[in-house]
Amino acid sequence: MALKLSDPGELIATIPLMLGFTPVESVVVVGLTASGTMSPVLRADAGDFAVAEGAEALCRVVGAQLSRAGASRAILVGYGSGQKTVVAARQALAAHVDVVDAWTVAHGRYRSPECVDPRCCPDAGRVVPAPPEVVARAFASRPHRTLDLAKGPADRRRKARRAHDRSWASRPKDIVRWRQQRLEAWRVALGEAADGRLPTDADVGKLGAGLRDVAVRDAIVIDLVPGKGSVAESLCVDPSAPGVREALAVMLLPASAVAPHAGLVDALERLASHVTWLCPRDIAPAMTVLGLARWWHGDESGAAHAVGLALGDDPHYRLAELIQCAIDARMPPGWLAAP
Repeated sequence: MALKLSDPGELIATIPLMLGFTPVESVVVVGLTASGTMSPVLRADAGDFAVAEGAEALCRVVGAQLSRAGASRAILVGYGSGQKTVVAARQALAAHVDVVDAWTVAHGRYRSPECVDPRCCPDAGRVVPAPPEVVARAFASRPHRTLDLAKGPADRRRKARRAHDRSWASRPKDIVRWRQQRLEAWRVALGEAADGRLPTDADVGKLGAGLRDVAVRDAIVIDLVPGKGSVAESLCVDPSAPGVREALAVMLLPASAVAPHAGLVDALERLASHVTWLCPRDIAPAMTVLGLARWWHGDESGAAHAVGLALGDDPHYRLAELIQCAIDARMPPGWLAAP
C-alpha cells in the first residue's frame, strides 16, 4: 500500500501497520517518490549498520531497491539500538539517495537525534500518536490470518513423535528412497488437505521427519511450482540437481512469473498447522514453507507472521531468514511485479 502522510508522528505511527509488526533493534527506511508517496518501506537489523563496510554494502542494496521503486528521497527511523546507528546509517545512505529526515523511537516517543531545539524535539521526545483513522481502517481491512500453534493432546503428540523418530532413524539405510517416499507422502497429504482431510497422527510424524531433511523440504518447496514436479523429484536423488534456479524464477522473476494455484495456500495452511499441532519440533520448517507460499500468493503480512513463528522457534533457520529478507525489502512475487 502506497501512502502520503504529512506529519512525522503519523509516519512513525503507521510504520508498524505497513510492516505488519512493530520493529525492534531496527533501522527502517521509508522511500519517497517524486509525488510524495511513501514506497517502499524497508527494514534492516540495527547491527547491520554497526560496521562501516557492512553498512556501505547494505546501503548499496537499499539504494538500488529505492531506485527501482522510483523513490529519490528517503526517511530513516531507528528503533532500539537503531537509535544509536541512525545517524551513521543516514551518512552511509546519503551516497545513494537524498535522506531528508531521520527519527528515533523509544518507549512510545520519537525525536530527531540531530535536532537541538527543545521546542521541536524535547529530550524525552514527543508521544507517538495513534495512526490516522483512514490508514488504520485501510490496514484493518486487509486479511491477516493467524495460526493456532497450541499443542495437541499429549497422547497424540507421543504417537506422532514415535513415528517421527522411527522414520528419521530409518533414513540412513536408503536415503534416496526415503526422501522419495517423504516427498510422495507430502504430495498425498497436501492433496487430501485440499479436500478437507488430514493425515493420521503417525503419518503427521513421518511428514515432520521429511520436513526436517533439507533436501525433502526443498523438494516440497519446488513441488509447489506448477510443472516442476520432476525437479522436486531430482532433488531427492541429488540435492544439487539442476533446474532449481529456473523453478524458483517462476516465483521470483516477472519475466517467467506464474501465480500460485488458488487453493494451494489454504490446503498448505491446514496441513502445516496440523503438523505443528502434533509435532511442535517441526514448527520452523513447516511455517517456513507456509510463509513462502503466502509470500508467493501476495499475502505479505501473513507471510511475515508465519516466518516470524519459524524464526521464533529457530532464530537461525536459513530459509526463513531469506524469506524475511524478501519481506523486509518489500519484494513482491514475480506475478505481482509483472507489468
